[in-house]
Amino acid sequence: MSSEPTSTSTSTSTTTTTTTTTTNATERSSRRVVWAVVLVGLAVRGALAAAVPLTTDEAYYVDWARHLAPGYLDHPPLVAWLIAGPLSL
Repeated sequence: MSSEPTSTSTSTSTTTTTTTTTTNATERSSRRVVWAVVLVGLAVRGALAAAVPLTTDEAYYVDWARHLAPGYLDHPPLVAWLIAGPLSL
């Protein structure tokens, strides 16, 4: 049995701190990429929505929203009530 002195090393805590910092930087970078993709997608959808005219079905829904009723012959009223809010802006 040898009686060698034991020494504690601080390199483990330094490595952990460096790993944590790198992980935080990676997470922030990933979040930025996700937000960039979401914002670009919204911009593309907005541009397409502005460029493409309404179809027959969409015009029918807008007509429902302009003339709200508690019910309709062929559809439940929730679609009209949900569209009415943005149309009032």
